Amino acid sequence: MRMYFYNSNTNKWTWKDIKKYASTSENTTPHTFILIGSPENEIFYYSSYQDSVMQSNFADDIYPTLSFNDTLACVRSDEKSVLFNALNCTIHEKDFNFNYTGLGTGSAAFFNPVDKTMYGYSILSNKWTTNTVQEELYVCYNREYIGLISVWLNGKANGKYYAFNGLADSWVELTPEGISVSNVVGKRSALVVRSTHVYAFDPYGSTTDIRTLPDDPITSGFILSQNYPNPFINLTNIEYKLSTPSKVILKIFNSLGQEVRTLVDEHKAPGEWHVTWDGTNGNNKPVSSGIYNYQLQVGNAKANRSMILMR
Repeated sequence: MRMYFYNSNTNKWTWKDIKKYASTSENTTPHTFILIGSPENEIFYYSSYQDSVMQSNFADDIYPTLSFNDTLACVRSDEKSVLFNALNCTIHEKDFNFNYTGLGTGSAAFFNPVDKTMYGYSILSNKWTTNTVQEELYVCYNREYIGLISVWLNGKANGKYYAFNGLADSWVELTPEGISVSNVVGKRSALVVRSTHVYAFDPYGSTTDIRTLPDDPITSGFILSQNYPNPFINLTNIEYKLSTPSKVILKIFNSLGQEVRTLVDEHKAPGEWHVTWDGTNGNNKPVSSGIYNYQLQVGNAKANRSMILMR
């Protein structure tokens, strides 16, 4: 039997010969396709980013389960767990059971309860960062680039936390005061709410205010759309709309707020405009992988959005 995959980005077909299984189950996201063939429990992973197919095998008598979160996917069984990164088309196997709540869109934070080791994975670096502790680990939380693992402390759940920073491949410890109320994990931040304090984790070590605008008409007379593709490897497109003739400035900034490149600095007529960025700075030299912000200034009004560059 042969599987075919059509990639609209490359306008090409990719195929893979597989067995004719007694049954199959398939799961998809916009950039990922995963097929489980039974009863052999062979897993096939397709990435539209790399236009490639990968494979991993599980024991015949242990049926694996699957979870997706955009570019990352987990397949696990009592035998082992597998993390698939569609952005790089890589497979990572571990010999413990992943907790699906630790799966984000840009990172993963899991723990092995046997040896009390925490595992943080980032799609930006495509590597794992571990942290072994003495406490009993409790539960994982994740959404995008920040993973949060709570532990038991003095007989209390959520008595202590470890945050995985997927933007810097590091673990940060927090022992909060007061009685546990709740915790929230955002795209690039985490909040731990106690009876007497509120703790905020910022991966950059400073307060950042980035305003994201909706894709509909706004009173300032312009719209800045999300770039596509995002994340991207070589080129990405940025589109914006103007309702009146305006002086337009479009700039790229790194995660530290430093200017990387100016893409547009001129007067524009009303209408839809688009520009491409090839991941280079003002000297036409490639910049490193990471999160970048692009800012559109029209007159005195500004709008910002974020994007991810992969190398």
